[in-house]
Amino acid sequence: MVNKRMNGTVGGLIATGGLLALGCRTIITPMRVLPLTLLLIVLIGLSPARASYLRITRDTAQPQEVIVFDARYPYWTDGTYIATYPQDALSKEGWRAQYYGGVVTERRTGLTLLQYASWQMAGKGAPTSGIDFVHAGPHMSWKRSNWEGSSGGIKGKWPDTEFKPNQWYRFVHRVWTSTSPSPGEGFAGVWMKSLETGEWFHLATFKFPAELTGFNYMGGFHERFTPRASLKSAMEVRNSYALRSGQWVSEAEFNASSAKDDTVQLTLSGDKRSVLMETTANEIDRSTGRPKQGEVSEGRRVLEQPSEPDFFDPIAVESVTPEIGVRRVVVRWKMGAKSSPQLGYQVSLLDGERVVATEKRNDPEKRLCVFDLPAAPRRSLQARLQINDVFGNSSAPVTVKVPRSVSQPALGRANSASGTLGLTYKYFETTQPQDWRKLPDFSKLNPTRQGAVATPDITPRLRREGYALEFTGFLMAPEDALYTFSLTGASGMKLLLDDRLVIDADGYRSIAYYSEALSLRAGLHAFRLLYVQGPKQSQQPDDFLQLSWSKPGSPECPIPAEAFRRRAEPQDPRITVVPIGSTDASVTLSCKLNTGTHRIERVEYYGENPSFDYFAWQGGKTLSYLLATVSNATESVTAPIWSGTSRTVRARLVYDGNRTVDSAPVVVTQKAARPERDGYRLSSLEHHIYPISVEHSHDEVKLVGESMGLYTRVHTGDVTLIAHMKDITRDEATPDGSRPVDAANWFSGIILRANVNPRPGEPLGGRDIPFSAIMGASSGATRHCDSTMIDGAGNQPSGNIGSNLKWMKLVRRGGDITTYASSDGTEWKTLKTVNFPKLPDQMEIGFVHYSIPSATPIVHHAVFDHIRVEP
Repeated sequence: MVNKRMNGTVGGLIATGGLLALGCRTIITPMRVLPLTLLLIVLIGLSPARASYLRITRDTAQPQEVIVFDARYPYWTDGTYIATYPQDALSKEGWRAQYYGGVVTERRTGLTLLQYASWQMAGKGAPTSGIDFVHAGPHMSWKRSNWEGSSGGIKGKWPDTEFKPNQWYRFVHRVWTSTSPSPGEGFAGVWMKSLETGEWFHLATFKFPAELTGFNYMGGFHERFTPRASLKSAMEVRNSYALRSGQWVSEAEFNASSAKDDTVQLTLSGDKRSVLMETTANEIDRSTGRPKQGEVSEGRRVLEQPSEPDFFDPIAVESVTPEIGVRRVVVRWKMGAKSSPQLGYQVSLLDGERVVATEKRNDPEKRLCVFDLPAAPRRSLQARLQINDVFGNSSAPVTVKVPRSVSQPALGRANSASGTLGLTYKYFETTQPQDWRKLPDFSKLNPTRQGAVATPDITPRLRREGYALEFTGFLMAPEDALYTFSLTGASGMKLLLDDRLVIDADGYRSIAYYSEALSLRAGLHAFRLLYVQGPKQSQQPDDFLQLSWSKPGSPECPIPAEAFRRRAEPQDPRITVVPIGSTDASVTLSCKLNTGTHRIERVEYYGENPSFDYFAWQGGKTLSYLLATVSNATESVTAPIWSGTSRTVRARLVYDGNRTVDSAPVVVTQKAARPERDGYRLSSLEHHIYPISVEHSHDEVKLVGESMGLYTRVHTGDVTLIAHMKDITRDEATPDGSRPVDAANWFSGIILRANVNPRPGEPLGGRDIPFSAIMGASSGATRHCDSTMIDGAGNQPSGNIGSNLKWMKLVRRGGDITTYASSDGTEWKTLKTVNFPKLPDQMEIGFVHYSIPSATPIVHHAVFDHIRVEP
């Protein structure tokens, strides 16, 4: 990406992460992943990437709620990014956030990268976090990151059978709120239609912490970002319109400008309905080996098109299916693949002519509404559905009768042997993950591992791709009711109750939410849940599984362990977790075993994080984290854990090589405490997936947490801060194959910082927040950083100064801060002295703790001792 100032700098280019998606080899550096091609630009002086710019809609004072245009990419290119993006998403609060995307066609691979990214809100009083990712469409996946300060992006590679050069595609960008008004919450999304097949695709939706009102304009650029990039790139545009204040406006004027080393040609079609922008690199100057520099040129063409769009598709509701159960009514509907895309819906229940319930929301993916009935209906119920599309059009209302009664599934048969809590599972692996893009035939597979779990839980996995799980047992329905069931997960899933398919979410896709409703009688029902994780998504390993339910009068929640039953044999081993003690940052656990003649391999301890919200917009509510593993099952273990007054833990016995059994979960209570001491205090500078915690004794500090946190106190004047890193999260694979993602960015250390204000995109600090820090990382490296070590991609710590240098020292003298490191705390190596002209007399001193936000189920921790603060 070229950054907001469109300066064509190397730092601007980094923001897309597009090079990562192209499969370029990468060099890991702190705070970012730097593509090798960019590293070469820096090291050997290649010309930085340059871009030619384009403007599809005008920049006006009125926000553009919807922008639509058709685009065609006439031929394949390599190493070229053709971006089309609304530069800023605007909000009612007066804030704005960068939001952009574009296309990279790859001639070498036959794949096309589509990607969209966002940046945090900016402006007076704007929140420093809160952008989230709601939906990733076909071939797309999402990831939080800090490319150039970005919140992350949604991207994916499309095969040439689905995204083709020289074919027209319609792109729609729009903003909305779920309800109106909706303070502090807004959404921006992207849709694409293949004009060859007529099929629509919902590509991406971002959630913003502001009530969005529109975009400022639709712009873009052509950028060659590798030395081997194609010399030519082209895009043709037509049917450009914007919706402003509810009125469609023709955006017929197309503008473009070249970079100094490019030539841009604009050509109108014969009917003047479209304009072709072709960018050509200038000839190479043999004396410099670089493109010849010319003048920046600008071009303008005006399309001949109707004053308003004349190409809207009908809103095609294929079916509306209501169902009544005990004290509940559910209404389902289906939309056609070629229908104008749904943005919102209104579902009403009518008792005769009287409306007894209504739900009205904007939610592009929802296809099911559930109503709790306060009383039995007096007349025949009817359900009425109306759909609003992404263009602001509404369908005619569809009204259907609600059946008076529904058949109840038979009570699941269960014998006396099915009274053991939990589920039976079988775990399978494949040597060809690409082949498992849908559920395999489990009857033809031999399990790699098997055993029993407390709930449907994928932690028995031995790796993060190319595996499948089958859970079987019984589900205890507490009462006769119409239940809703939901699955949150990636790749393929199916839920069956009493051999009836309840949710079919088979296939290969990024994480999403699927729901259905089913009437059940109280009692046990045969349960089967299938899950497959094929190849990793391009952005992140997002294998995740959660099964939730709700009944009348109760909100949706994960199904608790006490609702599951399995058949157990008398000779099966048993394990019970035994909590021994806890602090704000740790828990001590042991277990009781009854194993008979079975061979004990090890015991694993897990904690259930109730604050997990990485997949919150896909319905995810909890995640199991590995706390500790012990080979001697009789010994207790103390493990780091997040703060909280109650933590749910369980133990897993691994026995006889490839078998496991879980204990029932147990809640460990902890009295509310203030672990800070000596004037230190915790500061959470960014959103945390699990609460940051600290354990501070006289000469030892233990920090637990992810994202960005500080444990500091105020100090005035000169100071010397010394600490020894005793321990930190190790870059080692856990039993399920997880390990710290980019271990160089899981670090902890000491810091002198001007204040505890957050700095999005530069979490350690920046030019307006002077700092110096020295840190140890999970990778084993020791690095230092200060507020002069910043470029377009954020904080840039040094390389590894020595893995044995775990004694750290920062010394302030006036406006100078000097960083030292040592292997023994006696002989110190001077690393750097920096003068900070605006360093305040009073500043924060203490500890910094950071890891990249992710769904990695590892608790990040660090321990420091030999802590000294001297004048």
